[in-house]
Amino acid sequence: MVQDLKDEEGHRGKTLTFQELLAQYDLYPEIIRNWTEHYGDDADFRQSVSVIKNILEGRIVSGALRGNLDSFMATFNLKNNYGWKDDPDAARRDESRLQLEVTELRVKLSDEYRDALPEHANSSHGQTA
Repeated sequence: MVQDLKDEEGHRGKTLTFQELLAQYDLYPEIIRNWTEHYGDDADFRQSVSVIKNILEGRIVSGALRGNLDSFMATFNLKNNYGWKDDPDAARRDESRLQLEVTELRVKLSDEYRDALPEHANSSHGQTA
């Protein structure tokens, strides 16, 4: 199963979910849970499941980045099946950076506007009216 998945066209392989992979072998989705209960301590089994998950996760990420998959569905899949999470601090960092940029822009525009006024233009160059 792992080799068949690897033999597909790299990150552009057609199989994107465990369900699809299992269906190719006429297996049902619950089989992974059953196998995990019975073979979960087996290192080869765990490694095979890990390899399959990594391949499928990589295909989803690559497909979304290339625009071949709907980014919202890819995000939903990655969060629900691969433990991806939003970084709540990222939004705060972006907001803080944006506020700083807006403040800097206001100061710059304020200085440029002030310097453009006739009474400031002469005094800023050491000239008097």
